[in-house]
Amino acid sequence: MKNLFILFAFLIPSAVVGQFKFGAGLNYIERTNQIGVHAKTAIGVNDKIMLNGSATYYLSNATNFDVNVDVNWRILDVNDVVFIYPLGGLNFLKQNNKDIDIGINLGLFSYFPLSSRLDMYLEPKIIVGSINSFVISAGVFF
Repeated sequence: MKNLFILFAFLIPSAVVGQFKFGAGLNYIERTNQIGVHAKTAIGVNDKIMLNGSATYYLSNATNFDVNVDVNWRILDVNDVVFIYPLGGLNFLKQNNKDIDIGINLGLFSYFPLSSRLDMYLEPKIIVGSINSFVISAGVFF
């Protein structure tokens, strides 16, 4: 697993032709009724595809953390201000005293500019797998 992350870290920058964004926000996972804080990155591969990754630390004892890796396809721009992307990806969730659960993310990712250097994002999605749940994330990109 460690080698896969290292390979991913070296291959992605060579494929990137677009913009890199970094941000932070909050996560709410419906099934376990938990709130977490997360860091998020978005890398534009081209004008239609974006790679998105996040790591969340949950503020309760039931879930320790989760990591998400998603691919987003740009399908809708609303007045060149709001951008909407369907997403698909993987979720790695660690709960106390259990192995890491792997699930599939399905949902939408959208963002819109607040200023020339700050974007707000919203990401509702479902996780299909051993934890079947609705998750919503919101935050800002710097």
